[in-house]
Amino acid sequence: MLMLVPGKRYEFMFLKFIPSLQISGILNNATIDNPDGYGYLIEDAKILMFQQQELKIAQNLKYIVLNRLEICNKSKLYTPMTYLYVQNGEKYEEIAIEDWKRGDYIMHRIDAKTAWGFYINAYLEVMKVLKGATSSSFTFLFFLLPFAVVLERLLFEHEKTMRALQTIVVIFAVFMGLMYVIHPGFRIAPNLGMNILVFSMSLFSIVALILMIGELLALFREKRESKMGIHASEISRLGALMAAFILGIRNMKKRRLRSALTIISIMVVTGALVSSVSISTAFLPSYITGTQRKIPYNGFLIRGEQWNPLSRKFYETIGKYEIVQNIGFTVWAYPVGTGEIDFIVEKTGEKYGINALWGVTPWEGEASGVAATVVKGSWLEEDDYRACILSKALAESLEIDIGDTINIYGISFHVKGIIDDQNLIQLVDFDGYPKRPAHLSVGIGGRVTAREEEFLLPENVIIIHAETAYQLGGMIVKVYIKAKPNVTVEAMRESALDMAFRYKMHVYMGFNNTVEEYSPKFKQMTLGLPMLIVLMGILIITVLNTMITAVYERKSEIFTYSSVGLSPTHVSGLFIAEAVTVGLVGGMLGYILGTGLHIIFDALNILQTLHPNFTSGWIPGSMLIVLLTTLASTLYPMRVASKLVTPGVMRKWKIPPPKGDEWFIPLPFAPAKIEVDGLMNYIYEYLEVHRTEKEEKFTSDKLWMEEKKTETERIKTIVAHTRHRPWDQGIMNIIKINARIPKEGTCSMDIYVKRLGGLTSPWKHAVREFADEIRKQCLVWRSLTPEQKSRYTGVVYKVKREKTESK
Repeated sequence: MLMLVPGKRYEFMFLKFIPSLQISGILNNATIDNPDGYGYLIEDAKILMFQQQELKIAQNLKYIVLNRLEICNKSKLYTPMTYLYVQNGEKYEEIAIEDWKRGDYIMHRIDAKTAWGFYINAYLEVMKVLKGATSSSFTFLFFLLPFAVVLERLLFEHEKTMRALQTIVVIFAVFMGLMYVIHPGFRIAPNLGMNILVFSMSLFSIVALILMIGELLALFREKRESKMGIHASEISRLGALMAAFILGIRNMKKRRLRSALTIISIMVVTGALVSSVSISTAFLPSYITGTQRKIPYNGFLIRGEQWNPLSRKFYETIGKYEIVQNIGFTVWAYPVGTGEIDFIVEKTGEKYGINALWGVTPWEGEASGVAATVVKGSWLEEDDYRACILSKALAESLEIDIGDTINIYGISFHVKGIIDDQNLIQLVDFDGYPKRPAHLSVGIGGRVTAREEEFLLPENVIIIHAETAYQLGGMIVKVYIKAKPNVTVEAMRESALDMAFRYKMHVYMGFNNTVEEYSPKFKQMTLGLPMLIVLMGILIITVLNTMITAVYERKSEIFTYSSVGLSPTHVSGLFIAEAVTVGLVGGMLGYILGTGLHIIFDALNILQTLHPNFTSGWIPGSMLIVLLTTLASTLYPMRVASKLVTPGVMRKWKIPPPKGDEWFIPLPFAPAKIEVDGLMNYIYEYLEVHRTEKEEKFTSDKLWMEEKKTETERIKTIVAHTRHRPWDQGIMNIIKINARIPKEGTCSMDIYVKRLGGLTSPWKHAVREFADEIRKQCLVWRSLTPEQKSRYTGVVYKVKREKTESK
């Protein structure tokens, strides 16, 4: 009962919070002409009471769904599952109305709730489509911005920043307006302007945040360099990325015709992907054709997923089908936790334990052959609520006979029959599993968990009446229906489909020793997939040919990149950036083309079976497919380009193996003689920083520098006593970093390692890490400016610049 302020109109909305907050019903006094409803007027000193409330809720939901479907139809949004749900909802709505007219109020509530369930599914489905289409407008903005930036660089490349920004804004606005015309999500979105505003604010916030972080990192870097020197590469990854994209765009502009043809190829493939490939997900009952299996009668076995319990109300509802002659259920009762169900043999007073109680409906046990396994005594009757059946093995081990009494949960049961264990083990149900209870466990909250893929032996269960087992806290796990004798297989199939779709259950239909399974599962309906495969193949070949040609035409450029110090990875990155640029431009133009093609298809009344995907996931999905295909086509050309940069066989530094506890490692670095002292001071400073255990790979406990001369060379050595991570492994070394300066020839560097402690495997890994760190320090030294090197060499390099003035 609700107490409300009179004189106002109210709407009543029903929500559910599990698994997430969503609407489950509404009462708003709606009509087909006014789906938003008039509301219910609360008059003073009067009570508002509802009759047929379940039916009214279902009808109000239907009016809302039909209104949303009209919006979808006008916007060319495809939602087949909504129509299917509405069709089934209207079917049960009509049945509920007929139930009310003939005074069958129980069935009226059951059928009205069924219609309600179908309409709420229809509402959720149609709202998912509408929300997906509207949210795609926001998703599109994130792809449109980089597209506008790349297109400005590709077509105009203004030198002035303000002019470039103006061009980007114009491109953004033009394509935004174009998508507003051809994409329904932009038109039906009630808050498109707010989306654009939020996007703009988010963009400016991100840019400001990046600038602030950059300034903060620069400040930290400056402080660190003033105290510790420069010991890390100062190459900005973002800067390298931007440089790669700019260079890739300029390379594309040099070969305008080829770039245009490549972009057109990608655009056509993306357009075909969007316009001719339709993917939708539906929750439909799957049908597995007949399996030959001996069954005791024509009928159905209905169960949930993973032996989940069924409700008593479900059992009572499903028995209303016209094809039903008999209906029964099976109950499995388990102890809570991992214990056993205790029972007492009253004649001896001794206590024993079993794993489960098996509740069987007497008629089903007799029809399915369970009763035929009784070798002593008789099977259960319909009113045998205090009788039980034991297995032969259990009865013999406990010396129990017919007529004896056992006590379970304080209730006395008389033993009415004894079954043969082996005969019962051989009985198979409609679903191909044994008739016996499965090996499950039940938690305190009633959660059912399968322990193993096995079923209990007859000696571990006691059979009792299904009603009694249910009253003792057991769970209904199976419902059996025996069909009427004159029912046709077509009628049984129709009922099986209806049961699976209506209740989302596993339904096994048996007819003349043939079993068909109907299970509710999500299905993806895909149209145009073969065309997609062909188009992707064409795209890969086209881009592959273009990229390989570009590699061989730009051999001289690649050699130039190598001479200025670019690694194979950097050169490969240039080709990746070019591929991403081509894929982004072609993909965005293709998505717009594919979306616009449906307007042409509708005008010409062709390809009406294809429906575009306007959901937010399809925009990044289609773009991702195109980008990945484009990138996959550049893998081989990228490899060829990297080989041109480093044509030698050895492309990676390899460390020779150790000899016992000693390891000699030559470094791939040859410093100039004038720089050796400065380089050693530089490495010494780096090791000096690692004097404490921090988040580093090693620590230097002792550190000093030595120098000695021979007849042929001068050797400068840094000696360090080091410990390495993981610290609990006790890895300790004496390490000597040698710089050899010959009187004639090239300088060389090497590392000598003497193990003092630690297991072999982690020791090898630690030394490799240390050697790699020293190698990187040598590379960073190469990147320092002469002024920065003077801090360690003591030599100040000055460049004299003369300014000539023309007179």
